[in-house]
Amino acid sequence: MSGAAARAYEMIKAEIIAGRLAGNTRLKEAELAKLTCVSRTPVREALRWLEADGLVVMSPNSGAHVALWSAQDLREITDLRALLESFGASLAAKKISAEQITHLEDLQSRMEIAIAQANSDSLGQLAGLNKEFHLAIIEATGNGRLVSTLQSIVEGPLIFRKFSVFSPEQIERSFSHHRDLIAALKVGDSDWAESTMRSHIFAARSADEKLEQAAGSGDL
Repeated sequence: MSGAAARAYEMIKAEIIAGRLAGNTRLKEAELAKLTCVSRTPVREALRWLEADGLVVMSPNSGAHVALWSAQDLREITDLRALLESFGASLAAKKISAEQITHLEDLQSRMEIAIAQANSDSLGQLAGLNKEFHLAIIEATGNGRLVSTLQSIVEGPLIFRKFSVFSPEQIERSFSHHRDLIAALKVGDSDWAESTMRSHIFAARSADEKLEQAAGSGDL
């Protein structure tokens, strides 16, 4: 991806994550070029990357739109994550290396710094680091099929969008779960890691409810 396309990609993604570009919004190249201060060619490249991320839907007839998700999508994704990621955390506790644990600690530290800075990019940074944190745990299992199954779910737009409706208290609770997960993985306690991951994902149900309301009104 070229530098201009990467810039457009990050800026458009941030607008989608923050909800300023709602579900089903038409993405016009000329408007996005003006927004991102690049030409239409890198905007087109950025839209293709966003389509690969699941944030954008592109059609030959209707052009590009922000992906629209239903309340049922939200419930199904949360249920799948609770089942598969808790299983993954249990496996990871038996196989994770000291280096991988250090990486998780670094990611968590960077998430806390991003929120403390409280700037316009904090939400985007947090979402990206959180995705990396969850994928790092799954990758520590060494189970390729589990990694490939979960990767598209964890990288999906609804995971990004949850942070847009989290309160400061919910973010801190999420961080507390992360710290507990790291502690469980450090001592190799599979049961602790599994139950903490399950609680972590189901604790976001309140965010699901807010996103379901948005889905019902066509705002997702």
